[in-house]
Amino acid sequence: MDLFEHKWRFNGMKKPFFNQVERIHGRSYFTVRIAPLLLAIATSSGFLPTASATSLAPIGEFVPGYMTSTRTKDMPTADFDGDGLPDVIIVGSKSYSDLIQVAGFQSGQGWKVKQLIIPSPGSYLYGTTNLAAWQATDGPHLLYIRGDLTSEYSGWPLTLVRQLQLPGSPEFSDVQVADVDNNGTFELLAASSYAQGIRAISLVTGGTLWETSDPNGYNTTLHVAQLDADPALEIIVSGMPGRVIDGATHAIEWQYKDGFGPLIEHGRFGGSSPRFASLSDRILMFQSQPWSPLWDANEYYVSASTVVDADGDNIDELVCNTNSFPGGIRVFDVQTQTTRSSFAGSDAWQIAATDFDGDPQKEIALGLTVDSFASSGSSFRVINATSGTSEFEIPATAPGPYLVGGFIQDGATVDTVFGSGGESRYAGVFARADSITGAVRWQTAANDSLLDMSQVNNILIANLAGYAHPTILASGSGLYSYQKRIVALDADDGSVLWHIDSENSALPQYAAINAVTAVDTNGDSTADAVLACTSEPRLRLFDAATRAQIWASVTMSDNCGGAMQLTSGGNKQLVAVLSEALRAYDAQTHLLSWSLPFPSGIFGASYLEHGAAGAELAVFSEHGITFFDVETRNQLRELVLPDLYPIQAVAQAAGVSIRDLVVAGNGKLVVLDGITGAVKATSVALGLNAGLNNQVALRANPDGSVLVGLGSDVAVFSHRLDGLSDEIFTDGFDPGMP
Repeated sequence: MDLFEHKWRFNGMKKPFFNQVERIHGRSYFTVRIAPLLLAIATSSGFLPTASATSLAPIGEFVPGYMTSTRTKDMPTADFDGDGLPDVIIVGSKSYSDLIQVAGFQSGQGWKVKQLIIPSPGSYLYGTTNLAAWQATDGPHLLYIRGDLTSEYSGWPLTLVRQLQLPGSPEFSDVQVADVDNNGTFELLAASSYAQGIRAISLVTGGTLWETSDPNGYNTTLHVAQLDADPALEIIVSGMPGRVIDGATHAIEWQYKDGFGPLIEHGRFGGSSPRFASLSDRILMFQSQPWSPLWDANEYYVSASTVVDADGDNIDELVCNTNSFPGGIRVFDVQTQTTRSSFAGSDAWQIAATDFDGDPQKEIALGLTVDSFASSGSSFRVINATSGTSEFEIPATAPGPYLVGGFIQDGATVDTVFGSGGESRYAGVFARADSITGAVRWQTAANDSLLDMSQVNNILIANLAGYAHPTILASGSGLYSYQKRIVALDADDGSVLWHIDSENSALPQYAAINAVTAVDTNGDSTADAVLACTSEPRLRLFDAATRAQIWASVTMSDNCGGAMQLTSGGNKQLVAVLSEALRAYDAQTHLLSWSLPFPSGIFGASYLEHGAAGAELAVFSEHGITFFDVETRNQLRELVLPDLYPIQAVAQAAGVSIRDLVVAGNGKLVVLDGITGAVKATSVALGLNAGLNNQVALRANPDGSVLVGLGSDVAVFSHRLDGLSDEIFTDGFDPGMP
């Protein structure tokens, strides 16, 4: 097929026209000039055709670190995979991203994370996370709500079956799903954070079925139980006063002026009528028919709770996390009103309890908050309900966003090298793992004094002169805010080779290294120097062997967010990616070669060796990509891509046409025709900040496919890109790839 290139003048043109130009690589090329507005409309509306032959298939996903969400108390359980054993939903979070993991016991394998789901957060990123599970005729369902978006999952593996955009700007403090009026249809019950009452919402349309006023209820919680003789369920509402609402008539059946606490549990608590417990700074037991408080136990300060029949006597115990001394997990006997057993380790944010493994002893699952400056700990733990012994743990490791630096082949497998962008003292700031299974080959240790880095800004794999193995080159921060450095690690085992920082170089103590790259200044195809883009802002060039500073640019006016090496005018150039310009210096003379103003605001820039008719620069902002000729710096075309807001990365695999440009934006990967803007393939949601800091790793395979790796706030991903266009330059493939 013929390759078409969209070009226009900066001020646009009234109508397109065609000019045939020279033959390149033995093929005829044409220039298509089209007004930017027309291309923007065509791209955003989906008018441009989507190539069906291109595929972007996920081949690996793993979670390097898990941080329990503090946005929810919910920990639903259900037999989601149909193996006869209940699974548990655990939610981790980082920044504004949530990560849903389905964990459970699997026969012959033990405890494992069975599925990973990255849900959409909706339009309101600050919202509380709410989860609910229920059993329908077709199996268990899971509901996830954050902000104005409701997502429903069912089947196995859990699959998104419905999304509802709720009207207004809802902020729910708690939700339940139940057939409260016993009409055969499940309703979503939602409590408002801001005294806006209780709403029943249709799970089909998202419309309000009924609502009650709640002028005094802030951050209200709900609990649904059968507390009387009629078929409808009751809705127990926390707050002052505490209320019990009939699920059919929506009338208040009973209220308690001293209020119900934020945690409410019901179960087989004995007595002649149904009972429920209110938990806060004390435990208070109630009964219905007649409605009355029965007893209380003071100074418990409960922060999470559930119920379980720990000893099999058909009477449920309360399981709670208490902050009273000594803090920890307590199993509370409701018959004697005493603590039956207690286990060390407080700070459980979510609790669930049942027989998870069929042994048939009961287990307690705990979502734990861990001190972000601790050197170890677990974010999820399963303990025996009788002895408190640990049966399964997910260790807390360095949090995201995760930045993928590249791939390294090891025999028949290919490993992913990545770093953690979230400040932490946990282990795993750098790691190398199997790109498909996530099996860790090595990871850096917690509080490694030799490494002394807790946050990664930029990471890549380089072949540095003088080193037998590939080198991991990264910039970031140490345990203290003033520690800014560049670090090199042996990619074979993760051992630290050297640092560049204010203690051993001319780098000022508080100058952040926003980006770093390896450069070849002498043309021998190995990197002999390290180029850093600092917050001063200026470029600094260091000798890779001695770490001595070779050169520093003058201070520049804009923020410096990227550094790269390219060739223009026949010479190697050292380029600073500033917030409103690209600035290039000759790699030998260090004199200014050229500047490329870009007043729209630069998020990043990439050097594309194979453009439409030669090398190009792709400069991207939040909403689009602008392409420039490397030699002339003339603008070639612009792609306006509102569906990819914000664009985080633009990358081209070695030897692959610009027709198969890989772009990260709006929390997903997209394969884009870099000429027309047509979307050829799209990934599922990968989480916020996917590809942050222009970090997408690409590796071309001999079979014509491309391995794609990137990280997000919550996970690390590998994809296989197939069905590339026939505009491929075969001299760019990496040898020996499977």
